[in-house]
Amino acid sequence: MLFRLLHRQLRQGLSRTFYIILVLGLLPAAAATRLEPGTVSKLDTAATAKVSLTISTVNSPPIVVYLESPVLQPLKENSELPSTALITSVNANFEPHFQVVSATTPILVSSKDYFPHNTHVFSRSGTSFNIATPFPGKSVSRTLNRSGIFSIRCDLHPRMKAWIFSPPNLHYAVLQDTGPISFSGLPPGHYNLHLWQAGEIEQVRSFELTANESISIHFQ
Repeated sequence: MLFRLLHRQLRQGLSRTFYIILVLGLLPAAAATRLEPGTVSKLDTAATAKVSLTISTVNSPPIVVYLESPVLQPLKENSELPSTALITSVNANFEPHFQVVSATTPILVSSKDYFPHNTHVFSRSGTSFNIATPFPGKSVSRTLNRSGIFSIRCDLHPRMKAWIFSPPNLHYAVLQDTGPISFSGLPPGHYNLHLWQAGEIEQVRSFELTANESISIHFQ
């Protein structure tokens, strides 16, 4: 699978500080293989580097890690992601709480509540859509039209919160618990490494990847 959701329950009282170590090492093309137990992605072109991350603590799952770069192939049709997504208002909550959806996937917005809601979907780049949620029995279809992390809010009921992740490419991982993540098949170029946890500010680190280079990045 392109991503794996690990369902182990987190222990109580974990520190709010977590650490990620990113190591980039030179690989021959034949060594671009899938590693366990995180999510691994690879390109069809000759591999030049491998990216390995270790997450020590997850405070607020899910956690999303993804790479963004102009040298990576954009995500197109992906059979492992749903062909249609749902955002449903139920008992003054959004369901599902978190989901992974491609930027072009139709999202059906609906409600099972007989009182008004709106569905406001937005990212750091601005609002993707903000509509009056239809009453039960009806739905409205929208698309995100771009990648990234999206928050879902009801402006009438601020406690209603959910999130969507739209991957920019195949190099991403979604975890519910600590564990290693590996990406492979990365050509030289400029990269942004994104790390996000539910309800927390997305962190971004930028770096240049060239041949014969090893880089470590520490998040906290």
